[in-house]
Amino acid sequence: MLNKRVAIIQNRIHKGGRLQVILALIKVLNDLGLRPDIVTLQSQISPDGIREGYNLDLDFRFRFLRPDPRVSYEWNLLFFNRLLHTIRQEYDLFINSSNSSLLLPRGPAIISYVHFPRSYRVLTRERSIHLSGPRGRRNWLEEELLRRACRPFYRLLPHYGLGERIIANSRFSKEAITRYTQSLPEEEIEVVYPPVSIDEFSGDGRKERGSVVSLGRFTEIKNQLEQIDIARVLPEFTFYLAGFVKRGSSYFERCRRKVEREGLGNVMLLPNCSFSDLRDLVRRGSYFLHSTRNEPFGITTVQAAAAGCLPVVHDSGGQREIVPDEHLRWNSRDEAVARLRRLEALDSGALRRLRLKFIREMKRFDRSVFEEKFRRIITETVEKTL
Repeated sequence: MLNKRVAIIQNRIHKGGRLQVILALIKVLNDLGLRPDIVTLQSQISPDGIREGYNLDLDFRFRFLRPDPRVSYEWNLLFFNRLLHTIRQEYDLFINSSNSSLLLPRGPAIISYVHFPRSYRVLTRERSIHLSGPRGRRNWLEEELLRRACRPFYRLLPHYGLGERIIANSRFSKEAITRYTQSLPEEEIEVVYPPVSIDEFSGDGRKERGSVVSLGRFTEIKNQLEQIDIARVLPEFTFYLAGFVKRGSSYFERCRRKVEREGLGNVMLLPNCSFSDLRDLVRRGSYFLHSTRNEPFGITTVQAAAAGCLPVVHDSGGQREIVPDEHLRWNSRDEAVARLRRLEALDSGALRRLRLKFIREMKRFDRSVFEEKFRRIITETVEKTL
């Protein structure tokens, strides 16, 4: 396997759950004696930033096909997939992380790890994380029209290639794939949950009573503004809202102004924290609040629960697979408030037992499980090409 040329393909690279999956894939490939290229148009993080931010020493290189055209994401992705035709003969295996195989070349073998199918985002008319609507988005109409213009491609062209291996990051994502790809048998789609370094988040069990933690990019789909509304009703709790802030983010400024305008001394906004600071935050936090609708999976929920930070999550998407207890899921702000108050009313013994239960259950999402499954998947795929 030493002479196999592998590319991990992703049109844009930024911090978040998808990058964590890419880094875990690089480690698997390195363990197999392979040094992959990350083929992309742009990256918001450098190799040094990866080493420092994630404490990983990995062997890979970035390969930028050309400067990133600043166009609508849907068209950027189709452009990127078409551009890959120019390098298809240079690789034996593409590992696709872009959520769409439309227009990909059919030269190398392809493994697609689908965080959520782009076909669903383009073709659906449902309002969710994948189609969040005009509220608060200045350029929503332009994006909506460009997204609709992509629909003929997804309606008329095959979404996946013959022999392409499809891996979904959750049962929720698997159902979305089959919903818009009827020709793809459900039994051919394997579910491999994203990797989490469970032991890295274990702490000493000491908790700050009444502390609520949120982790996630400051963006509309993560709904930090809703979390601030919840915090306003719960002045007896302290809320720590932490996450990556994209340069020039207007959404983070809206959150900051809301906290200041309403005088919420119990809300701490923590932009661009280091990994160690985020880890310490969930280690000492009592509860983890997640308010994204139809999150395909939710790595931060697993990280928090592994640290004994009890999850209180929206009742949708892949969160149901992480938090099967319906008493810890909510559908409205009032329900979220009630869930947090109910937990805080429990005695310390009941809280400790519940935390230990979650810590044990999170082992099924450990990085080692992901690595073992992908080592098998990559080996099987490469052997078929020999």
